[in-house]
Amino acid sequence: MRYSPISNLSLYGGVFFAVPFGGEHTIRQIRPIISLAHQPFDGIYFIAGTLQVRHPFHGAVFDDFVYFVRPVEQGLQLLVDQKYYRQELFINWYQENTKLTNERFDVGYVGKLMFGPLRFNVPYHWDHAGGEIPFPDFRPLSVLNNTAWMAGPEVVFPTPFSAWPLWEEAGVGAAMFGTKINPIRRCPG
Repeated sequence: MRYSPISNLSLYGGVFFAVPFGGEHTIRQIRPIISLAHQPFDGIYFIAGTLQVRHPFHGAVFDDFVYFVRPVEQGLQLLVDQKYYRQELFINWYQENTKLTNERFDVGYVGKLMFGPLRFNVPYHWDHAGGEIPFPDFRPLSVLNNTAWMAGPEVVFPTPFSAWPLWEEAGVGAAMFGTKINPIRRCPG
């Protein structure tokens, strides 16, 4: 469902049903879908609530298997789709800080500068677990931080199949990748 009280503000609502194939139960989980989307300018969107997923990360930076494990993401998102620049910036809180579990969230950025057939891509992904403020009845703290990034140019040309949306462009690129994995460590408490 969509409700727009004014032209540049929309409220989206719905329900997500996880139905596994070949399982014993018909519905594995039910989650609400609620988003508030604001478009201050053409091609720029702020989203709060349920995020638009399928982030355009390179496979070396982001494992898209998480879409099967966490199909609904909640947080904040900034999308930009302009003539020379595309961007997605998001923060997704996927585990609440409780007495039994650490907080978990991930932050992602995918940026692309475009000048004719030349492009420059920069994706970055940070996955964080733990690090919450210790309350008297909480367990000892643990922290996990993993980051992955990529940067590089590419050259893209339209194909003769431009009318077919699955293969509008072809190109070649080069990229430099980096990761930093900080294993779980206990903080003094």
